[in-house]
Amino acid sequence: MYSIRSVINNLEELNDKKESLPKPSTVESALESVRNAIRQSKYREAIDPALAITLDNLNLDQLQVVSSLLHAAALGVGDEPAVKVSAFDRAIDVGNRIEGKAGLDVASPSQLAQSLVSKGITLGDFGRTDDAIATYDDLIRRFGDAPEPALREIAIEALV
Repeated sequence: MYSIRSVINNLEELNDKKESLPKPSTVESALESVRNAIRQSKYREAIDPALAITLDNLNLDQLQVVSSLLHAAALGVGDEPAVKVSAFDRAIDVGNRIEGKAGLDVASPSQLAQSLVSKGITLGDFGRTDDAIATYDDLIRRFGDAPEPALREIAIEALV
């Protein structure tokens, strides 16, 4: 059984260890603030810091996280079409960067294709039919003949 003194000692030891840990990078701190906002269903508050992250020096894993977080926040933001579209646009930009860095693998293009579908749906829901059609055309052009069945299936959604 623990005495109060042993609990205090353990907490002090943990605090000392915390001080010696490396500080998270600015990017990791920004990603964590976006994650926290999404965990709290504060999707609008998640989008601005996600959009502010500079993408140029991110590694592949960080780019995938940014894409996923932007997509999730955009889906949850509600009836703010400009905000939703800007988040989907950035997720698409991130997906393009992932393609450039890693080539095509199954997870990244799938996220990119889903962002294109979601952007098209959002544009259509808010009366921007021509822009929605252009987005679906881009999706079909990029993924309609993809060798992965999952990507072709996403592209087929745009045709329906």
